[in-house]
Formats: sequence, structure tokens, C-alpha cells
Amino acid sequence: MMDKKRKKGQEEMVGFALIVIIVTIVIVIFLVFSLGKPSGIEKSLEVENFLQAAGYITTNCNIGGENLNVKKLIVACKSNERCSDGADACAALKSVFIELLESNWDLEYYNGHHLLIYSIGEGETADEEEIIPILELKNGNLTGNYQGGDILFPVPPERFHINLKVYF
Repeated sequence: MMDKKRKKGQEEMVGFALIVIIVTIVIVIFLVFSLGKPSGIEKSLEVENFLQAAGYITTNCNIGGENLNVKKLIVACKSNERCSDGADACAALKSVFIELLESNWDLEYYNGHHLLIYSIGEGETADEEEIIPILELKNGNLTGNYQGGDILFPVPPERFHINLKVYF
């Protein structure tokens, strides 16, 4: 009789141990999958290629007898220059990017996009850097996962950045 009680107790302990092991494995698997995913941020070669190509597009803004490409137009916008037809360089830059974003990142297929163009220059002391926004465009639903890209082009003494996030 003592052996039957002992055997039954051992079977219950083995069953309990198996349940604990199975639950532990399920929790570990859940943690691996939930922690393994990036938090919605993903660099995209497609977005970066788009930004690289966009920088070389020639615009209708003519300054000094030259139709400026997008990169030069960004610098002109930062300097508050005007195109030869009297239009503001920043307004020309904004219209160029609105057209580019609408034609390449159609909101019918994507949830939204966020474009930020800014420059980084020297601050008041040698150790400080000053971030100066030049243009920001937001359109659509900017929540959830996105792919992003950032390009940098220096025009001493400043560095200009074009950052784009495309949301799905």
C-alpha cells in the first residue's frame, strides 16, 4: 500500500514537472519572437536609393542662370534665396518633394510618409552642433511599421540630411 502511494506521488510530480517545462518553453518561444522583431524601424535600400536619385533631379528653379538640382535647391532654401522667376526656393523645394513623394510612394499602397530635411552646422562653441530644420512634410497615417532612409551631403561648413520614413 505504501508503494502505491509513493508511485502515485512520483507520477504526480513528474506530471507537474512536465507542465512546468512545457510552459517555460512556450514562454521562451514567445519572448524570442516578440523581442526579435524590430520596433517598426527598418532601413530600406529602396528608400535610400530614392533619396539619392531625388538629390540629382533638376528643378525649374533657376538661380544665377542655372536650373538647380534638388541638393542645390536645399542649400538655396536654407539661404533664403529666390528663383529667377521670383518664387521662393523653399516653396519650389516643397512642391518638388510633394510631387516626388506622391508619384513614388502612393498612399493607395502605403499608409503615409514623413520627410525631414535639415542641416547640422556648428553651434556657438566648437563642441556644439546646431540642427536647423529646412523642410518637413507629413502625409497619411504615420503609425505602425515603416522603412526609412537617410542621406547626407556636406556643403561646408554644414552637413545636410534628407530623411524619409515610408509607413505601411
